[in-house]
Amino acid sequence: MINEDEPAEPFGASYLSDWRSRRLEEAKSSYNQILNRLWASNGAGAATTLTAVGAAMKDGHLPPASFLLPLSLFLLGLLMLVVGAAIALVAEARVIRNLESAESILDLRADYIKSPSEQAGLSLSSWQTRMAVGAAVALMLGVITGFGILMFGSG
Repeated sequence: MINEDEPAEPFGASYLSDWRSRRLEEAKSSYNQILNRLWASNGAGAATTLTAVGAAMKDGHLPPASFLLPLSLFLLGLLMLVVGAAIALVAEARVIRNLESAESILDLRADYIKSPSEQAGLSLSSWQTRMAVGAAVALMLGVITGFGILMFGSG
C-alpha cells in the first residue's frame, strides 16, 4: 500500500542522482589529470629550454636572448600553478578550521558550500582554476615561441 503522506520521488530521480555523482567524479579526475599534466609540461618545457641554452653555451656560443622568452613563459606557468595550489590550500585550511569549531549549521558561512561544478574545479571562482588556465596559456605561448625560434631562428 502506498503511503500518501510521503512525497513521491520524481521519475528516474535515483538514476539521475547516480549519473550526476559519476559525472562529478569523472570531472574531478579530469581536473586533477589536467593539473598534473600542466605541472609536467611546463616543467619539461623549462628543462628543455635550459638544456638548449646549456648546449649552446657549451659549444662556446652565447644563446640568443630570444631563448629567454619561452623559458620565462614555462617558468611563469609553473609559478602560476604554485600560487594557485598555495591559495587553494590556505583557503581549504581556513574552512576546515572554521568547520571544526562550528557547533551548528548556523555557524557556517554560505561561501563554505560549493556546488558540484565548483567541487570539480569547473568554475573560475577558484584561484587554483584561474591559475591553471593561466598556466595553460603560458604553456601554449611557450611552445609556440619555442617552435618559432626553432623553425625561423632567433632573429
